[in-house]
Amino acid sequence: MARRKKGKKRRKRRSRRPAKLDIQREIARTLEREGITAENWREKVKKAITEPRAMAENFAAYVDANADELGPEWAALLMAFQDVLWEDAKRVVALYEQGLAAYPPCHFVEANMGDVYLQYFGQINRAKRHYKAAAALGPNLALTHYDLGQVYHLLGLFDRAEAEFELAARCAGEDENEVAARSLYNVGVFHINRGEHLEGERYIRRALALMPDYPQAQEALRQLTRRGPRRFL
Repeated sequence: MARRKKGKKRRKRRSRRPAKLDIQREIARTLEREGITAENWREKVKKAITEPRAMAENFAAYVDANADELGPEWAALLMAFQDVLWEDAKRVVALYEQGLAAYPPCHFVEANMGDVYLQYFGQINRAKRHYKAAAALGPNLALTHYDLGQVYHLLGLFDRAEAEFELAARCAGEDENEVAARSLYNVGVFHINRGEHLEGERYIRRALALMPDYPQAQEALRQLTRRGPRRFL
């Protein structure tokens, strides 16, 4: 099962008790540091998220659609949240629970909360809830379907995992070849493990067409063509 590299390596399960945070002080500090004002907050926060393109467009649309309920303080919370991702997971949780959760739900925030619960705290079901919320807010975003596929795979829900990887591959934009390739590889592995070797090989070759230097896919293809098929999961 191919796992997308994202942030630091997954760590041992840890307590998710949020850090003690003076949320108003955090907001004031970020407003000053980033120069966020009532006039420029939209522009500032949109520049914070620029890739992949589909996710950036989804985020910009969210900001515009919810502008009346957001504003400079929300922008400060969002930028503080982004600043500490993969550096201080408990602080991320605190910023979410004590600040961002009070605003209209945001794909970017929910997807990253899923990452934190999965990769830092090892809480698969909490991660799944956030990823599902993100998928509802961005149904055409490849990365979220890929993340859901990984969670379903960890839970042993292989049919759901395969369906999410298929969706991820279909939704991936031109700047998301890695997500598409890893998704296609994973679907290929499911086919191979069901004995559907020709179909599995087709998916593996599609993955390699997008990411030729993909070691797992290269090895899978070698095994299929030289020594015959074997299980990859």
